Amino acid sequence: MLALLCLTLTAAGFAVYENRQEAGNSDLNIQNGGLLLSVGEDFYFVDKGIFLQRNDEVIPLCAGEARNLNLYENYIYFSISNKVFKIPAAGGQAQEVFEAPADIGQMYVIGGSLRYISEGRVYELSENSPVAEEIGGMSGVLGLIPTTYGDLLLTGEHFDYTVWAKGKQVLTGVSSCYTDSGYLAVLKDGKNYMAELSELFSDFNESSGLMPFEIHGQISLMELLDIDIENSISEDNDNNELMLDFAAILKNAGMEPVYEAEDKTIQLFTSNTQTIPSLSQGQKNIVKRARQLHEIEWTPLEDRYQWNYRGVFKAETTYKGLPYGQPVNSNGYVGYGVSLETFASSVADNTSKFYTSYSEYNKIAPVYSTDCSGYLSYTWGLAVRATTYSIPNYAEKVGDKSIYSLQVGDCLNDVSSHVVLVSDLTYDSQGQIVGVEIMEQTPVITKLTRYGQGESRSLASLQSYYLNRGYSIYRNPKRDEVTYTPNPAVPLDGEKGTRDPAPKSKTSAIAGGKTVELYNDSQSPIYYTRDGSDPSVSGTKYTGAITVNNTTKLRAITVSGNYSGSNILEYTVKVPQANTPKAELESGQMYGNLVSSGSKIKLTTSSGAKIYYTTDGSEPTVSSSVYSSPITITKDMTIKAMALGDGYK
Repeated sequence: MLALLCLTLTAAGFAVYENRQEAGNSDLNIQNGGLLLSVGEDFYFVDKGIFLQRNDEVIPLCAGEARNLNLYENYIYFSISNKVFKIPAAGGQAQEVFEAPADIGQMYVIGGSLRYISEGRVYELSENSPVAEEIGGMSGVLGLIPTTYGDLLLTGEHFDYTVWAKGKQVLTGVSSCYTDSGYLAVLKDGKNYMAELSELFSDFNESSGLMPFEIHGQISLMELLDIDIENSISEDNDNNELMLDFAAILKNAGMEPVYEAEDKTIQLFTSNTQTIPSLSQGQKNIVKRARQLHEIEWTPLEDRYQWNYRGVFKAETTYKGLPYGQPVNSNGYVGYGVSLETFASSVADNTSKFYTSYSEYNKIAPVYSTDCSGYLSYTWGLAVRATTYSIPNYAEKVGDKSIYSLQVGDCLNDVSSHVVLVSDLTYDSQGQIVGVEIMEQTPVITKLTRYGQGESRSLASLQSYYLNRGYSIYRNPKRDEVTYTPNPAVPLDGEKGTRDPAPKSKTSAIAGGKTVELYNDSQSPIYYTRDGSDPSVSGTKYTGAITVNNTTKLRAITVSGNYSGSNILEYTVKVPQANTPKAELESGQMYGNLVSSGSKIKLTTSSGAKIYYTTDGSEPTVSSSVYSSPITITKDMTIKAMALGDGYK
């Protein structure tokens, strides 16, 4: 069991940094619960306890729903409810160092002092006093950002903050903000701005002091680099980092929670009540465009190999999301070389290029497909498909590598390998991120992954896999110009198409041919033809399985009465001819048509087909003898044989 040492904090409990404002964690992390902390190669995170990830090892430090991680003089400080604890950064015994009268919100260790928010007021426990004193003189404080010039305070409502500096109101209507390179990065009215920190604490005027965001400069658009060079990488993404049973790790280490509130109804970590910030229309459009690529449904009529022979997209099995590929040579990028409608109609026609060709650039893949950068390019509404290498030419780089600086519509990009889209963020009642949703194109089909509370992967996994391994956050500076157009190939949220979707099929092999069943999701009438002509309501109505004994082109439509037209299923049902049986001498001697008595004749044909035969010269039928073993010749005879198999003529 974890030993707990209770201490009373005295004036000697903290040392003093030369820089009075050096905090033990970034303001971004602390404002969002302080659940993550990177120190060089070491990565501290909270998931039912505090863990240290060092290289590939995950080390439990202590149990408890901690928050507000701070590193100071080789100790990790953290809060639970109204108490502050510290534990050696390399592991050891947790010690209680302070107890506040009420629950602690945000907390920093700054130059040896504790500065925290409790019940809407700011307090500081300094080296000069054994008790915390209120500072700032304000109430209703939701956020605290320490800077070298003083503290910025946030009041108002979550995602609609008023920012104060030295008791003066400097900004209003702020959705979120954080410090970066001497500036305050600000999201306001769906747009990104920045303000110099020094100006905020002097003679700041919002109308003139708030500047367009370009903390890291603007990168002009440039021509795409050689696409054949750019696409030599396959974007596998099997993020299995930190997919661990953290509770089991703590239990196996014999660690009991450092502190549990006496009142079990108190939410020590985060409330189940969610606060949702408003998104700009451009952000909503980016997500909807991503959903088009992720939610398009398609049902191949024949088996198709997946990327790099990873497996097979099975015939007449419905899939959701675009298949992965790099169709450079065929110009088959969905969203650029081909439209979503073309993809959908090609899948419903097994004489189309989707079935007669493959993309063979780099690795084999479906001829109509897309890769990670093609996916991101489409969602961002770029006029041309970018690559992971050229995406930064269309984007603003967000300097702080923290999940807490993410916004919906951002991407996480590694120029040498992969890019993913941030499609949703979940917040708790305190406005802190507790969940992140990632959408991406990766082999072998599009993927959606959720990180955070109640999910199989933690926020620490997201931070560790992406931002601690070279990925950077990029934001589309023209995101509010991104448009969305409903597409009949993939209607979203109750959108209606313009045509009835094509029927689906289910094919079964029978002796001498195949049967084809037709169906649709709406249970509407289906009409079909067998001669390649256009189907219509004046033609044959589908009433039951269609028997096909020869290769036949079926064309079918759904007619619901809700649309002026229908998409057509164009299915060439292939019924191959079974191989004509062959005869050969298995044993004995043969001279022309003469064989020695007792010789044995072996019959063969296509795999899976049955052979029916006669020995009296009559025509074989399915009532004739079924060949199972070589035929022994004891008298003159004429052997006639036919092959018949399921799915064969």
